[in-house]
Order: sequence, then structure tokens, then C-alpha cells
Amino acid sequence: MSEMTIDTSADAVKQAVYEQARAAARAATLARAEAQAAKQQEQEKAMAEAAAAYPDDNPKTAVGMTKPSTCRIPPVALLQLGAVMALGARKYGPFNWREKRVTTSVYADAIMRHFLAYLDGETADPESGEHPLAHVMACCAILIDAESLNTLNDDRASVKGAAPMWIAEHSRSAES
Repeated sequence: MSEMTIDTSADAVKQAVYEQARAAARAATLARAEAQAAKQQEQEKAMAEAAAAYPDDNPKTAVGMTKPSTCRIPPVALLQLGAVMALGARKYGPFNWREKRVTTSVYADAIMRHFLAYLDGETADPESGEHPLAHVMACCAILIDAESLNTLNDDRASVKGAAPMWIAEHSRSAES
């Protein structure tokens, strides 16, 4: 029978505490995700009920009310996104990210540059004249589309970081 040794070094204790904290953060994240999914199911049920009670008797209404809606997206945001996407199409080619792979970090850097410019008071990009947040939306749209089409070179860290856990730990509850 072999004797089991327990490593009680400070590093091992720190690692165990860290692993417990990460496990707790993952559990909290999972609980939030489950709560959000339940809330979304409730919203979808309410939408379906609203569709059933919709004032017209057109069968398209009942079906249409079950589909993802875009009517709550601010039109000015879509128009500005379209303007920036048109600039990108002229500069790089339309839908270039579908033809060639794109790299996450390149777009993440562009998102941060445009967002930081906005936070610093910029309301028009010096090169394009368009709103910096429209550039952020364009970068995000391209990342989402490229990811969904498997044309994304995802070069994010292979090991997830602690940002979600840090945010959860440093966030105030709505009740406080």
C-alpha cells in the first residue's frame, strides 16, 4: 500500500484556492446563463402569446412574431453601420472576410482603437468621417459573421482568463 503525500507548500495552497475561486466563478457564470436562458424562454413565450393575440388574422403575423426581430435596432445605428461597411467594401472588397480568413486580434485591436477614440470625445473618424462606434459595430459584425462561417482565425488566448470572474467579484448588485 503506497502512502499518499499531500503538498502543503504555499504555492500548492494558492493554486488550490485559485482553482476553488475559478470553480465558483464558473458555477456562478453557469447559473447566470441558465437564468438568462429561462428569462429568454419566458420572453419567447410572451411573444408567442402576443402573436396569438395580435389584432389581425393574417397567418403571416403569427409566424412572423416567432422569428428574430430587428425592429428594435435603432435605424440610425444600422445606417451608420452600412456606411462604414460600404467604405470597407470599397477599400478591401465586399465581404472580403468571407473569401479570406480574418484574425480576431486584428479586429479586436481596431474595435479598441475606435472605442477609445470615442471615449476620448471623437464623434467622427478622421479618415472616414463616420462615427467611431459605427466602426466598432462593423468590426463586431465581421467577427460574428466570420466566426459563423468558419473563416475566423481565432487567436485569442487558448486558456480563458479571469476577466469574467474579476468583473463578477467587483460588480455591485443592483440592490446596493
